[in-house]
Order: sequence, then structure tokens, then C-alpha cells
Amino acid sequence: MRLARQLPKIIAVCLISIQAFGQSSDGASTSIDNASSKALSQTQDLLNNPEARNKAIQGNSRAESADSFVKKVTGGNAQTSNEVYGLAADVFANVVKDAHGDPKKMQEEIDKFEKDPAAFAAAWTPEQRAKLKELSQRLPAMSTPQQ
Repeated sequence: MRLARQLPKIIAVCLISIQAFGQSSDGASTSIDNASSKALSQTQDLLNNPEARNKAIQGNSRAESADSFVKKVTGGNAQTSNEVYGLAADVFANVVKDAHGDPKKMQEEIDKFEKDPAAFAAAWTPEQRAKLKELSQRLPAMSTPQQ
């Protein structure tokens, strides 16, 4: 039962992190072009690097909100927060690749997933779902945060 309550928190954190920190290329494409690949790499680096992430958070209300949510969900545990951001970075690659780097399609996918987080997680790789489960089991017990 605890796991069932924790999974939505991690999924929500991934969505919020992707929205707050996600960067995309300026134009649509039918495959992952160099600009999309570079933007994906930069976003993943930002999410995976606590120092760079903290710099990006300062003065960015969406990023500050996302980071506060991560800290609330993880109970302020820095290691777990970093792992959650790492999972968000990994999942962001799915979103970019599935949308072929098209920012409009990426936003449409994120909007769709916000309405159905279970479908979002179901589209993840088995390794991502295993990490989601492992992280969810380590989260402190608390009620599901409201956005």
C-alpha cells in the first residue's frame, strides 16, 4: 500500500522537473537532430549536476517550485533528491525522442501525462520503472503533495 501511495509522487516530481528544467530545440523535426540532441544533453547535465541545477534554480520561479517539491517529496534527503533528478533526466530523454525533438509535441505529451501519470510511467523503460519503484520505497511517509 505504501508503494502505491509513493509512486505518484515520484512520477509527479519527474513531470515537474521536466517542465521546470526542460530545454528544447527551436524548431520541429522528424528525428532527433543535432540541436535537439544538444538541448537534451544540456538538460540532462543540468538535472544531474547539483551545482549547475542550484544555479539554474536561483531566480527561476518554476525551477524553485520544482525543487521545493522534490525536497518535500524526498524529505530533504540530498542523495535521494539527486537520484530523483537523475530519473527525471533519464525520462526526459524518452519525451524528447518520442516527440522527435518537436517542442510542441513534447509539451503535448507532458500535458497528456499530467492527466494520466500511470500511462506516463508505463511508457518508461523497465530500468526506469525499477528505479521508480526503488526510489518510491525509500521516500518518507507523507500524504501525496498537491500541486
